[in-house]
Amino acid sequence: MIIQCRICRTKYHFDETRIPQDGAWVRCTRCQKVFFQHPPLSSLVEPIAGLVGADRSDDPDQIAPGAAKTVDMRDLSQSKEPELDDLAEISELSPTRPPAKRILVLALGAIMLVLVVGGGSLFLFPQSGQVVMKELNALFPGLASFTAQEAQAPVVGPAQVKVVDVKQRFVNNALLGNMRIVEGVVMNTSPYPMARIKVGGELFDMIGTPVRQSSAFCGNLLTDEELGGMSEEQIFRELANPQGSDVPNDKIAPNGTIPFMIVFLREPPGVTRTFVIPVAAERLLSP
Repeated sequence: MIIQCRICRTKYHFDETRIPQDGAWVRCTRCQKVFFQHPPLSSLVEPIAGLVGADRSDDPDQIAPGAAKTVDMRDLSQSKEPELDDLAEISELSPTRPPAKRILVLALGAIMLVLVVGGGSLFLFPQSGQVVMKELNALFPGLASFTAQEAQAPVVGPAQVKVVDVKQRFVNNALLGNMRIVEGVVMNTSPYPMARIKVGGELFDMIGTPVRQSSAFCGNLLTDEELGGMSEEQIFRELANPQGSDVPNDKIAPNGTIPFMIVFLREPPGVTRTFVIPVAAERLLSP
């Protein structure tokens, strides 16, 4: 069979019976590079003639099954008519994967082990995590400033919405009976524009037990005539528009205000207190 060096592309005549079924490591005699040579397909399909049943225990060149060999091959260019068995002495070579790949696998395994052990330690011992962060901040001052900026970044949400005016009244609906209407205005106290602000309300009895809840997006307002003639589904559909059907709820500037309306239906007797609080708000990302 003809074998070609993977590096310098030199070709050699090689006795294919010298290659075991699991292949062999061979060395080019020109560039001295070592590469792995697989056996020919024919040797894998049928046994080689003359080798079955033969006693080769005294053959010094016998390759044990499962063992890889390194073979120094003579450059074909040095001979016009090279012999097929014109080979140098066979020497042992480990059949394991190349050292570079083995080192890479071991390094990746060590990194994964460190990450798993380190993550578990930080989870079980939070104080150790704080010590590690202090050490990292000492080594990389820029990391400390970045962490501080992230920690100090304002969180925009319902907490930055302030209820500045609340009043309530009652409107009679022919189908739903007497309804409590809570109206007011909220203000955006954050330094960023807000959108989709939602307000929630809750009614309490004389012992402080909540007896009814309701909510609505700001910017949705209904007149007394609308409240008196609409069905329950129509009322709450109008109040659930996130964009605001009467006043735009898609951009409330800093220190800007927007009105709201909350409707309570089928109110039980004994209500003594009404509580209103912003329950949702989004920071407007685009100007």
